[in-house]
Amino acid sequence: MLSTTAARSALMSRVRQKNTAPELSVRFLLKARGIKFSTNAADLPGSPDICDRVGKRAVLINGCFWHRHAGCRAASTPKSNESFWAEKFLANMRRDRKNMRALRRLGYRVLVVWECQLRSSRRLRRLRSRLAVLFPNIPIPARIDSDRAVNEARTGHIDRTSRAVSEVRVTAKPERFSISKDGAQLRRTIQRFDGRKHTTVFEGFPRPKKGLHQDRVLATLADVAFLRQDEWPTIDPDAPVVRSVDLFSGCGLMTLGVWEACRAIGLRLEPVQAVDVNSVALRTYKLNFPDATTICQDIDSILDGDLGAALTDAEKHSFGNLGTVDLLIGGPPCQGNSDLNNYTRRSDPKNRLYERMARFCEIVRPTHVIVENVSAVLHDRGGAVRNTADVIRALGYNVNHGVLDSGALGAPQRRKRHVLVASKERLIDFQDLRSRYSRPPLTVGQAIADLRNRVDDSVFDGAGHPTDKSLRRIDHLFDKNIYDLPDRYRPVCHREKEHSYRSVYGRMHWDRPAQTITSGFTCMGQGRYVHPKDRRTITPHEAARLQSIPDFFHFDLGTRRTALAEMIGNAVPSKLTYVVALELLR
Repeated sequence: MLSTTAARSALMSRVRQKNTAPELSVRFLLKARGIKFSTNAADLPGSPDICDRVGKRAVLINGCFWHRHAGCRAASTPKSNESFWAEKFLANMRRDRKNMRALRRLGYRVLVVWECQLRSSRRLRRLRSRLAVLFPNIPIPARIDSDRAVNEARTGHIDRTSRAVSEVRVTAKPERFSISKDGAQLRRTIQRFDGRKHTTVFEGFPRPKKGLHQDRVLATLADVAFLRQDEWPTIDPDAPVVRSVDLFSGCGLMTLGVWEACRAIGLRLEPVQAVDVNSVALRTYKLNFPDATTICQDIDSILDGDLGAALTDAEKHSFGNLGTVDLLIGGPPCQGNSDLNNYTRRSDPKNRLYERMARFCEIVRPTHVIVENVSAVLHDRGGAVRNTADVIRALGYNVNHGVLDSGALGAPQRRKRHVLVASKERLIDFQDLRSRYSRPPLTVGQAIADLRNRVDDSVFDGAGHPTDKSLRRIDHLFDKNIYDLPDRYRPVCHREKEHSYRSVYGRMHWDRPAQTITSGFTCMGQGRYVHPKDRRTITPHEAARLQSIPDFFHFDLGTRRTALAEMIGNAVPSKLTYVVALELLR
């Protein structure tokens, strides 16, 4: 009798011999779950092999040799007449990118399947997960026998004896919350894609009213407990490690979001490297993630190679020995695309720094990539997002991007950010992401109520010192119990003509989420930053809470108030990165 290993090898050999039509495997995986689709849609760009016209979903099945699957051994180049083959392959890749863009302009969500992904049971499991994202009504396998998976995909014969116990359907809401019987612990349980669950605990949370134990209420209490926690939660030192690199890191709020996502699913984050030009921000990063290597340099000086070019000496020195990187995150400078920028908006030379994320992918090939920026980055005249997505997609990644509102994900602030996500393993659907993680936002009162008695003269808990004019404006807001300052009390430029800056010089609402927090939150003339109940502007501590920064995250307080405000205001709420990283890693 053959051993299990020998039998599996013999099976794989027979599979490879019969593998004359790879698209049959994908069709089978869809048909077995009742998905309706058409094939070879010749009227659509690229003639997708599998197409769902109603749901606007398309699958392209590419041969690794002709379509140049990056990193695949089958994508070799013939030794004879190399110039001919190089030109041929380049034309194929350009045509593929053109077809992908055309399909997306028609509203289609596109998944690229490579032929080599159908040749092993491990890759078949990954393919099933990717198809489940594109076609959400496919059950996700919790456990798949390797030989059975390959047999079913190749022969069309379904082993129904063990199917009932081998598959689970992932819940629409990956997060579930409950309270222990003694009422002392609030538990968060995450449903992973492999069917397993992982539970983390929150303590010191506000007790819910009797009978109000609905999941959405408990989710809000968990968010409040997270913000108020003043010591770093413990993580199993033996947990599987996720290695990350943070470009344009700032003080590390994106890394914090990934750290919490890893904790939620039983992983341990190991920040490997952080790069930024702000030395003060990097000191704060190092304070919270002491094992990471920090590089205080302009990204162009260490990622100085052109896209598609060979590695430079600087790139070899900085990134040549990084090893495996599971997750690349970064928030390139957004000032050039901000609607508040009336000088270089849409055509700022710094907007090209966005493409350095793609250059890093060419060099290191991380498993997953998250890039965030202001939503207006899509209007950059240089096409930074489009160029970056095209380069990363050509490397074999699944790429998608969209706009997420941190408030709709539970943060105490309305802040829309554009997020580009690339992954070798999964295709993120932003519509599904929003529906899975949507919850009521925290209000300003829920986020900062416990800080009202902590105001003092320190850098972190001290409010700004307004001018006499500003004090009179703040008094008027409270004396009249209003939230928008009348034009007659504003500067002359606001009185002479109509304006749309209603929130400027405004007072926050206690029972609503905050508007976007910027680095000007210490001044009432920069936005709606007057405290809703006290006659002052908000403190850096309160602004940090509204940015989803918990108390256990430590700032370098040996800095000036303006530097602290810049670190906090330029950050993206950690809640947003938490959700995206959780969806990639769970």
